[in-house]
Amino acid sequence: MQCLSVMLRLNKMQILRCLNKLNRYAKKLGLEIEYSDTFAYLPQESIILLNKDNKHSLKEIIYYLHELGHAIQTDSYFHKLKSKSLDTKRSIILEQEYTAWVNGISIAQELHILDDIHESYIREWVSAWSEYASWLHKADHKQVNTLYDSYKAEGRPPIG
Repeated sequence: MQCLSVMLRLNKMQILRCLNKLNRYAKKLGLEIEYSDTFAYLPQESIILLNKDNKHSLKEIIYYLHELGHAIQTDSYFHKLKSKSLDTKRSIILEQEYTAWVNGISIAQELHILDDIHESYIREWVSAWSEYASWLHKADHKQVNTLYDSYKAEGRPPIG
């Protein structure tokens, strides 16, 4: 089944089929899904937050894949560094965001829902990545530390 064709031709049934596949995948990982004002993965609670304003949309599917990408990612390569300078923490955050986007594509392929969402996924990735990198570059030490704490190795499988 081709879950998505183009953004303008999505119908509700296609979106619901894709979301059902994602829900089954999340359930296999032991994750709960909740709606809030943002998208996020909360590893300590095994919860994925989906933005209630994007319910049943292509954007929900894209960010659901991204957050599932966080759920399956391994620990950061940079955690092996003894120094946790501000630059190291920023690098860990960027690395974890990057791998979550890559993992999202892998999940979409595995679930046979990538097909034509690929371009939309990549466009959203570029947009989010640009905004994220810009914010991270301007973020102060406290903001970086707060975000870094959510990327610590707790619950993530080690690399290699």
